[in-house]
Amino acid sequence: MGAQGSSGVPAEREANELAEKLDKACNDNDLESFKKLWEVSNFHRLRRRDEHLARSAVAGQGGANDFGMDLQLLGREGNSGVVRHIKYALRHMSADWREEGIRAAASFLHLEEGRKMLAKIDFTAAIPLITMEDDHGGDRGEDEEDEEEEEPVARRKARDPKELEQARKHAERTKLAADVLYEMSGHKLFADKMCDIAILNFLGVSLNQVPECAESVTGAFDRLSGQQHLFRLSEASVGDVLESYIKTVHCGRPPAGYSMVNWKRDVRALGNCASTLGTFFKHGYHLQVETETVIKVFDTVGVPQVAEDAADNLRLLAEIARLFYWMCRMSETGITDRLYEEAQYRVADPN
Repeated sequence: MGAQGSSGVPAEREANELAEKLDKACNDNDLESFKKLWEVSNFHRLRRRDEHLARSAVAGQGGANDFGMDLQLLGREGNSGVVRHIKYALRHMSADWREEGIRAAASFLHLEEGRKMLAKIDFTAAIPLITMEDDHGGDRGEDEEDEEEEEPVARRKARDPKELEQARKHAERTKLAADVLYEMSGHKLFADKMCDIAILNFLGVSLNQVPECAESVTGAFDRLSGQQHLFRLSEASVGDVLESYIKTVHCGRPPAGYSMVNWKRDVRALGNCASTLGTFFKHGYHLQVETETVIKVFDTVGVPQVAEDAADNLRLLAEIARLFYWMCRMSETGITDRLYEEAQYRVADPN
């Protein structure tokens, strides 16, 4: 018999019941039911893991998680499972459905079996589609298109609250996509597919357009910057994207009374950025990173900070130091001459 939770219902039976209900939700194109069913599923999966850990602790056994229900939900080849429901949502013409499909799929990333399933259905390529508008299958009239092209986008957004709401939703979905891609970048199974130029371009655009994505995007680039992927990152101009980012983000601590959330996010993102750029330089890729920019970060981060900022600041300081080291070491003029070139004042030669 399969593992049982506090309700006494075996994991296999509970998974099959959920799959049947998801069948009905998909057949009826009922997004709300689909969404609620996954919320219930996630609750029960976490409950079973917690109960298993509690029983193991009482028995003095190891604390391995119980993923029985997760595995039952995935099903086997040709058997009932939720893979078909995830594929239905990911390929839906509605962005709302695609969003819930991504959330459902991402809930299996902690399992090797789940990652293999997601790789098989090309989940990586499906993620950027979450940011595309709904496909209603119809074309607008020529007059409507001409009118929109003549009117500036900023003016339309300021005038129409719907545009503002769409922009907010787009930012939220882009953040979700970036967060999931960041999680996937930590698994070798997805690394090669994530280096496709379409995915790398999506991450670069997300970094430039949605500030909330900064930590996830730069973190994904950092994870993918192993030597075997550097050439593909270079081909997608990732180095240029990060070089531009490091110049535009201010890492100075905001005054008292201002929110620290965005600043802490940016400091961590800059650390990821410096780490990736340092790796580029280490392996002989010459980028247009200005030493003045690096020194500016040194000056800002080197100022004493409060204790709660120490970890993030030290990591950024370490990565910036590494970046500066490799910039100097790989310089055509040599380390000493490079330092002299960038110094504000040359030290007089006593000889």
